[in-house]
Amino acid sequence: MSKSEEVAGAGLAGLQAPRVNVEIQWQIQNREQCPEDDEIRRWVQLAIESDGQPSEPALAQRTINPVQADAEGELTVRVVDSDEIRSANQQWRGMDKPTNVLSFPSDFPPEIGLVYYGDLLICAEILSAEGLEQGKSSLAHWAHIVIHGTLHLLGYDHIDPAAAAVMERREIEILATLGIDNPYLVVGESGITPIGGQ
Repeated sequence: MSKSEEVAGAGLAGLQAPRVNVEIQWQIQNREQCPEDDEIRRWVQLAIESDGQPSEPALAQRTINPVQADAEGELTVRVVDSDEIRSANQQWRGMDKPTNVLSFPSDFPPEIGLVYYGDLLICAEILSAEGLEQGKSSLAHWAHIVIHGTLHLLGYDHIDPAAAAVMERREIEILATLGIDNPYLVVGESGITPIGGQ
């Protein structure tokens, strides 16, 4: 099953954002703990809107994706099971294990005139397990991972600490507009701890 719909909204600073046609493909049967299509579209839109409004000079350090965030465009989100994402992770990253999200930025040449941001592969099973493990609501974790994956399509990365800091800061800013706390902190009995022990 797939569904396409154009969404648009105001940017984080009140600027008009590009329209993004987000196609969502559901390859799983049980959508019980999954967000609605419109929520996924909203999160993608927020990530794309935010890219035109950098808050850090360090954003210049990121790898620039040739897709311009000020142009109308398209993007596909495919929600899959752990077998499909494990196979894709093995094929494209050489890692024989499932993961929460894989981002495939478009390599369409600009001269064809189509702004295609790329594809996101999201594993619903992994997101559900991570949310429980980290004590996060399902929707908050989904929002984070959709935004994280979309930022990868825009050229953000976390290959080194400087790039990771820039990307994480952008994610935290976007999620704050949704009323979602810093996803890199876990609140436990001993207080707040950064995920990954950082």
